Amino acid sequence: MKSMLVVSDFFIGGGLETRILEQVKVYQQHGVKCYLAADEYSEELAEKFDGVIKLPLRASDRGTIISNVDALVNFCRDNEIEMIDAQPLYGVIAAGFASAILHLPMCFTLHGQYNTPWLADDPLLTLFHLVLELRRPQIVLVAEYLKEFYPEFLAGKDVKVVRNGIILPEETTREAKGCKWIFASRLSGPKHELPLGAIPVLEKAGVEQLDIFGRGDEEKHVKDFAEAYNSDATHKMRVDFRGWCDSVVDEILQGEYEGGIGMDRVAVEMMSTGLPVIILGYGGLTEGVSADNFEKLIQDNWSSQEKFDEAEMIRSIEDVRQNPEKYDMREMVAERLDSEKIWTERLEEVEDLKTDLGRDAMVMAVWQDYYENEARAREIERLRAQLDKTFTQRIKQTLRKK
Repeated sequence: MKSMLVVSDFFIGGGLETRILEQVKVYQQHGVKCYLAADEYSEELAEKFDGVIKLPLRASDRGTIISNVDALVNFCRDNEIEMIDAQPLYGVIAAGFASAILHLPMCFTLHGQYNTPWLADDPLLTLFHLVLELRRPQIVLVAEYLKEFYPEFLAGKDVKVVRNGIILPEETTREAKGCKWIFASRLSGPKHELPLGAIPVLEKAGVEQLDIFGRGDEEKHVKDFAEAYNSDATHKMRVDFRGWCDSVVDEILQGEYEGGIGMDRVAVEMMSTGLPVIILGYGGLTEGVSADNFEKLIQDNWSSQEKFDEAEMIRSIEDVRQNPEKYDMREMVAERLDSEKIWTERLEEVEDLKTDLGRDAMVMAVWQDYYENEARAREIERLRAQLDKTFTQRIKQTLRKK
């Protein structure tokens, strides 16, 4: 393979972007040109690619969807793209149609629990699932637990687990002073609420300061929360919102932290420095990562699904603080999660991805009908809107009767 196109709604900075940039770096070292198609992206991050095209991939109107597919097809032809690597969320629609039209192999990555549309009134819901069901690209998971989260979606599909690795730091010398901890994440969706909910538990366990790093839609909310928390004299712990940082590893090596809380790939970055890490799952704080539970937590991609009560959380934090050497995971991270090794092996696998001309033909037939029959598309939209209105009215009537 000599060229690849990454398609993603966003490419602005976070775990998804870090994973892809590590992939791109390894692929480019092997002579593969890597391109990006995105709705919104950081100019700085986009410079890592061999070329970029900006498209309104989240738009739901028919005209823009047609324009997106046409633009992707032309971009792929102009740059001799040989494979499409789609990321969440709606860009997979244009990617699926374009890959079928050009007979290109394709994969789609699920990074977590919120990577498929889930609202019934989402205007792109039907098209999203139609494209994936007909096109049947290889589905890539970052961890095994997603097999249980998406059982129906993954049924009958080619599924591959490709873990989140990290570029191992050359230097891991650090010094811990006091009781200062660190959290870093994209601050959007449920992730921005998790560290805020953990703060009372950290304080009860004796942590004196928590530094929060990240950016996203809820950045202001987190900043305002920290200011309000610090202004309340009854709180013994200080919360500092530090904003975005280019390298969590550098912050840890320079910051004299005692421990960290994290999830997903950020937890791995923290562990690579030797910092003791408590996993922050979707149910709140869970447990510290040790040799005893490393294998279990890697299956959940460091976002443990197990819920701990407050007493268990406090005991876990206290054990991390009292026995930090027990939670030094540098050797295991180096052995299992070396990004260069992961992406070199993945490149060998994608060389063998095949196209399915039969499925391509089905997708192309749907696309031609969608492209050419505007009147039919409008009629379908009219009927859908009418059904939605009727359904909503029936719900209201039922509620009134109750």
